[in-house]
Amino acid sequence: MKDKKELRQVVRALKSKLDDTQKRQEALAVFQSIETLQAFRSAKHILLYYSLPDELPTHEIVDKWSHVKTIYLPRVNGDELDLLKYDKQHMGKGAMGITEPTGDELVDPSIIDLVIVPAVALDKHCNRCGRGRGYYDRLLPLCTHARYIAVGLDCQFFDNIPVDPHDIKMDGVVTASHLAFAKPRF
Repeated sequence: MKDKKELRQVVRALKSKLDDTQKRQEALAVFQSIETLQAFRSAKHILLYYSLPDELPTHEIVDKWSHVKTIYLPRVNGDELDLLKYDKQHMGKGAMGITEPTGDELVDPSIIDLVIVPAVALDKHCNRCGRGRGYYDRLLPLCTHARYIAVGLDCQFFDNIPVDPHDIKMDGVVTASHLAFAKPRF
């Protein structure tokens, strides 16, 4: 790929060929892998995301883990992401039609132990390409004690993807068939 714009177009075409059953099966495999990681087992405060239709599905996982861990979700606030504790009863449509937590009690990002980040594309060097708005690149440095894992579908995993200087490198990337870690497995 020459650039991120081209990469996003390629991935969009690849994802359009997948049905919901395949996405759900891949999500189960991804999150089963994550559950085996020490970083997950020791984490008490996990930032996840509530998936859009074209992303690796997370709704079931968010609900499942919220019974054993404290789960937080992002809410778009202009060019930033606010963090709120997940409560199934307090979710609503937010910016860009994304289902987000409602409420006023914002969470300090520094309490997060593990961040599970959506991706448009991932590579074996733990690089992540997002949608291009930079929300996570601005948020992750505020999660000062967290490990970062980017997740995606198998069709989103490449040997190498374009990287810009402001892109935050992940500690790990996980798809149903691929695991890559920037450090020894954590």
